[in-house]
Amino acid sequence: MSSPIHIGLGQTLCLGMLFVVTLFELWVSRARPGGPERVYVDRKTGPVMLLMAVAGLGGGFALSGEARAFWHDPFVFWQYLGFVLAGAGLLVRFVAIRSLGDAFSVYPGVCRSQTLRTQGIYRRIRHPAYLGTLLLFGAMAWIYAHPLSSSLVILLPTLGLIYRIRVEESILERAFGEEYLRYKQRTKQLIPYVY
Repeated sequence: MSSPIHIGLGQTLCLGMLFVVTLFELWVSRARPGGPERVYVDRKTGPVMLLMAVAGLGGGFALSGEARAFWHDPFVFWQYLGFVLAGAGLLVRFVAIRSLGDAFSVYPGVCRSQTLRTQGIYRRIRHPAYLGTLLLFGAMAWIYAHPLSSSLVILLPTLGLIYRIRVEESILERAFGEEYLRYKQRTKQLIPYVY
């Protein structure tokens, strides 16, 4: 006989976190390319990222029996640390997107009048919004606390982000040329001083 469903603090926080992240991403998705003002726009990486995120989160949740554990077992103390990681990821992503202002779009691309952003959160890393995304997926992996679930939640979205970063860097190199190459030399992609 299976144990009864347990909706405790952990489950409530997790569902609340997913709701907040969904609202945030809906807010982010309102940023669209600016028509003829936008050059070198890539529309292929969006579906790839969505597929990898859904496959990672959904597959990790469904394939490992984690769904049963999630609804039937109370969270343990260290799982709650995942919510701190999620909050950090959301904050980093928000700051990165706000720093770009009108230059931000859900599609990698560059406006004709855009200047290269190299200050603030972009001083040490080139893709802080993607770092925030990885922190969010890391938080879910931490909360799932299952080897297969956590691996899928981290691996698939990371592969999607690596692909998207390559496409975006190619666009930025074409748009900004030598200026972007110099910026690449003095910064890291995702983790300051490391990678």
